[in-house]
Amino acid sequence: MPGGTVLAGNVVRTRIPDTGNYPIDGGSGTVTTNPAAMKVWKAQSVLTYTVGTKTYAKSRTVLRSQ
Repeated sequence: MPGGTVLAGNVVRTRIPDTGNYPIDGGSGTVTTNPAAMKVWKAQSVLTYTVGTKTYAKSRTVLRSQ
C-alpha cells in the first residue's frame, strides 16, 4: 500500500480432485477412462483483507495436472 501501511489478510486454499483421477487420488477413474494415469486438481486460493472499513477478496483458480 502507498504510505507504508501494513495490511494483514487471510488466505484459504482448496484443492478439488477431478473425477477422472484414480480412487487413490480422490476420483473414480479407471485404467480404461484414464489410461495415462493423469492426476488433475482444481486449486483455488482466496485472499481476504480489510482496508479501513471495507473488506476485499481476491481469488485465483488454476488447473494443476501431473
